[in-house]
Parts: sequence; C-alpha cells; structure tokens
Amino acid sequence: MIPKLSLFEYNVCEGELMKPQSTFKVVLVLVAVIFSLEILLRVSIMRLSLDLDLLRILLFSIAYSLFVLLILRVFRSKSIRKLFLIFIGIITFLYFAQDMYYRIFNSFFSFAITGDAILGVTFLGRFIHKVNWIHLLYLLPIAAVSLAMILASKHGRKIFRIRYVRWYQPLMMLVFALAFMTISKWTIPKDNPDLPDEVYQYSDFDLYEDPYSPYLAIKKFGLFTYIRIDLENNLDDSENASPQDEIAEYLSTLPSHELNEYSGLFEGKNLIMIMAESLDTIALDPALMPNLCSMMDESMIFDQYYAPLYYRNTADTEFMIQTSLYPHNGVELSMEAFQDNTFIYTFPRLFEERGYQSLSFHDYDDYFYPRSVFHPQTLGYDQYYDAFALGLMESTEGFVGDHVWPSDAEFVEKMLPLLPQNENFFAYFLSVSGHMPYDSSHEIAVENFDEVVEIFLNQGREMPSENILYYHAAQMEFDKSLGLLLEGLESSGQLADTVIAIFGDHYAYGLDQDEIWAYSEDKEFDDLIGLQRVPFILYQSGMESVHISNVMSSIDMMPTLSNLFSLNLDYQKVFGMDALDLESNHVLFSSGSVLTDDYKYIIEDDEFVFFNEDMTLQEALDETASFINLKFVNNKILESDYFRLMETPVFIVIPDRKELLI
Repeated sequence: MIPKLSLFEYNVCEGELMKPQSTFKVVLVLVAVIFSLEILLRVSIMRLSLDLDLLRILLFSIAYSLFVLLILRVFRSKSIRKLFLIFIGIITFLYFAQDMYYRIFNSFFSFAITGDAILGVTFLGRFIHKVNWIHLLYLLPIAAVSLAMILASKHGRKIFRIRYVRWYQPLMMLVFALAFMTISKWTIPKDNPDLPDEVYQYSDFDLYEDPYSPYLAIKKFGLFTYIRIDLENNLDDSENASPQDEIAEYLSTLPSHELNEYSGLFEGKNLIMIMAESLDTIALDPALMPNLCSMMDESMIFDQYYAPLYYRNTADTEFMIQTSLYPHNGVELSMEAFQDNTFIYTFPRLFEERGYQSLSFHDYDDYFYPRSVFHPQTLGYDQYYDAFALGLMESTEGFVGDHVWPSDAEFVEKMLPLLPQNENFFAYFLSVSGHMPYDSSHEIAVENFDEVVEIFLNQGREMPSENILYYHAAQMEFDKSLGLLLEGLESSGQLADTVIAIFGDHYAYGLDQDEIWAYSEDKEFDDLIGLQRVPFILYQSGMESVHISNVMSSIDMMPTLSNLFSLNLDYQKVFGMDALDLESNHVLFSSGSVLTDDYKYIIEDDEFVFFNEDMTLQEALDETASFINLKFVNNKILESDYFRLMETPVFIVIPDRKELLI
C-alpha cells in the first residue's frame, strides 16, 4: 500500500521515498562546487574582489546547478550518483585546464581550438612544468563531495533519491532554472556610459553574447558562463549579417595618416622581412649573437616593440603582421577560418602595386598551420617555399610527437639563389630553429650547446640554467643564418639596396616566466606586459643607428613599413598605426591589458599605471573602452568578409606623395 504523505513523494517503480530536502541538498552541493571552482580560478589567476561580478557569478552558478539537476533527475538513483561525480570531474578538469593554459599563453582557450588539440602534445612539457601547489586545490571539491557521499552511504542517507514522480516536477525545475538565468542576465549592463557617441557601443552585454576577450568574459560572468557561450557560438552555423554601413562609419573615424620625418626613407629598396621564432630580448648577447648585434649598429631599433601572444601563437602574430587586423578568438585558427576572405591590404599586394616580386619562405611545412594556402591564395604572394619545397625535410604526415626543427643556416643557403637578381623584391622569411623545447631533444641546439657553454666559461660569466643555455644555442643557429644572408646579399651586389626587418614572433614562452625575469636585465616591465616585449630592427647597410621609443606591436608592422617604403596603404582600413608617427600609439593584449605611451592597464590587477602625469583616470578609462570597441568591429569585419563587398579601390593624388590607395 502506498503511504499518503504530504512532505514526501513515493516512487512506485523503485519503492523509494523521495525527500524534497534531498533535492535542495544536491542543488546546494552543485552550487558550492561550481562557485568554489570560480573562486579558486580567481585566486590562482585573477584578483579576487567582492563586487557585483562575483554576485552575478553566484546567480549563474545557481542557474547552472538547477539545469544540471533538471537533467539528472530523469535517471535512477544509482545513475544519478555516477553522473553527478562525472559532471564534477569534467568541470574540475576544465577549470584546471584553463588555469594551466593561461599560465603558459596568457589567455584562456576557446573550444574552437580543440580541433587541433592533438598538436598541443608538442607543449606538454610546458604544462607539466607549470603545475604547482595551488593546483592541488582543484581536487578539493570533488574530494569533499566523494567523502560526503561515502559518509552518507555509511549512515544510510540516500540523498540521490530525487527522481521525478509527478509530471509537473520537471516543469517546475525548468521554471526555477530559467528564472535564475534571467535574473543573472538582468544584472549585465546593456549600455556603455564610456562610449555615448560611438557607432558601436560595446557593452558588457555585448561581451556576454560575443566574448572577444575571454579574460574579461570570465572576470565578469565566470568560467562556466564563458564555456557555455563559447560552445553555443561554436555550434552556431548561422551566417553573420554584414553591417557594412556601420563598419564603414566606424572606420571613417579612425585617424588618417600624416607624413613624418621618416616617410619614404626606404622607398625603392628591397625588403627582406624575417619573423624569427621565439626571438626574445634575452637573446641579444653580442658574444652569442654577433651578427644580429652588429647589425643593430646600422639599424632603426624599435625599443618598445611588443608581440602580444594571441590565441594561436605564431600564426596569429603572422595574421596581424600580414593583414594589420586582429585574429578572431571565436575560430579554431584565423589563418584558416578566413583564408577565403578578401584582404585588400597585405604586404605582397602593397609591394606588387609598386612593381615588386613577392616571395615567402618557411623552413617547416603545414603540420601546424596551412601556409601553403594562406600565403599565395589569401595574402597574394607570387611564390611560397616551405621546407619540403626547399629540400630541408620530408613532408610530415600523420601525428608527429617530437619535431625535428631544420637549420636556419641551411634554410638561408637554400633560399638565397631564389631571390630575384634584376628586379625589386619583397621576401618574407619565417625561421624555426629557435623553437622550443630547450633541452637535449632539440637537435640543432645540441650542435651549438658546447660553443655556448664555452663562451660563458671563457668570459667568466655566471652560468645560467640549462634551459637558458639551450635557448641561446637554438638562437645561435638563427644568428649564423643572418651571417650567411649578409654574405650572400653582398656577393650578389644587393646588400646596399636591401632593407632587412628582423623581429620576434613572440617571447620565449618555452622558458619559465620566472626564469626569464630572473635572467633578463632589459625587460621594460616586470609583469606580463613587459614579458612580451621582443626585438624589432630595420637594418640598412651604412645607416646611422636610431632608436624609436614609441610603443608598437605586431599589428603596427604594415602601417609603419608602408610609411617607410611609400606603399599605397589606406591607413583607415587597418587597425595598426604608424609607430613613427608622433601621436600616441597603443598595444592591445589578448587578455585585455593595454599599453600606450601614456599609461598601461594591467587587467590581472585591474590597475592603471601612468607615465603621463597630465592624463586623467577617466581619459584612460574612456580610451580602453574604445579599444574594446575596436576589437568588436575587427571581428565583424572578419565574420562578414567586409572588404569583399567594398568598391574597387581607386587612386588619388596626394601632395608630396605618389598615388595612394583609398
């Protein structure tokens, strides 16, 4: 006989009493687990503060707990118990993985990049090296829940007897879950008071719907919400509308370019642009890199050049350099996702308009990034040569665990005969010998290791860690390639007419950050912003060395070189700026941190540091808000393939300049 109960329900199928307080307890545990993981991530990565954001995250945690329970209660008690533990295990792993990823790449990953997760085995050693005591705390929630479940079982308390027994119960659960979700979203501001007159008023609610900055989204809404939105966006196959008029109006507000004392300095010269793998400021040692350091005596040196580490490392730096647009955080790889887009302004197309032949060289293949398509098809290079075409290696097929990096010196020997002899050329080189790992598994570094150690011993210098020594040994191979390049250009009679741009693609993240700070003497700032400052020089044989102190980053490469080579760039159609302009420039980091000539904003500390005493906090707040707007419009340009719909560029005559594209 079924008992008549007012406070409890009876499941006829399982013969169990269903206690309402058990449902409440399970919800409470789920909320506690999710919210404690959010707090732990903040303690580990961000600054913990008691504010509206934290309250909003708590409300979201309640909503998610109710949604999870809505699904769990469909199953039998034993299944609920197992699924409950599996759920906690999965989210614990996700929080831990995001923590580790941020410690290496200074950003949080999107599920868009998980398609290439197998390639991440190359960086497994860095993940293991970053684990410390605080990561043990991620095990506390699942450990506490497991212990509580064991104790409850011993005392006969079956808290998972919460299965639905009435038709209206799941409906009620859904109503409560939706109510908390609605309240959580209601707390998100839909207006941006810092941008009252902007075409786009990018608000917190826009960030919620399209989290261009994972750091900001996680800070304001929590990691669980970021994961949900990220999954929704990656599963959404609908095409984005193309807001052409709004984009055009926004671009018209960007500053136009003014001539400066360096305009046309290298007009008519050849250009060899070298993006050097992991070339960091710590590599600039005259004894270890004599060729590069001697070239700096005849170079324009950009002392405040930063290579922000974006979502896909080298590929995203390359995307910024070649298009002067930011990569998109919501795709697996911008180089691939937008390879069918129209990019009117790229280096090969700008130089082609001046009658140059353009060539691209890389001493690896397409294992990581599809350059064999992106370079000739998307960017417009006349020729692209990878390591396979140059005979430096056999093409990689299938999974490769340990990568053998070819020699940059051998790379230059293979490349030199392919440079045009009787016409202007623009050549892009992407080196690889400086790639991690910095240990005995790096075959090229091993060849130079003893020479590096001998230099330290002969000069009586304090011996750094073995990782640092191997890093120097890897970069020494790149320096040898520069020596061969200079010799080859001189013997062909092209050195005097060729400018060589050399810059790092990112800092040496294959080394521990604390190790870099301890070893480096010339990082401008002892923080994550300063860590990402790398070398950039423009070498011209016989020129007098000059130092440029304006801040700049990878995205400014095209406007800066266009000014120097008198290229027909419409500066209002790109997001980089000419670093030689007297106006203040800025560097935007993937986390949301900002560096300008007047201040820096460190998002991890939510702190402004001012270099210009005349600038107010409100001015800095307004400016950083406008930078968020810029990244939002950038994503819309990529999503809508904006430049494909533009009218064909025409030429106009500008005083004191040749024809300029508009």
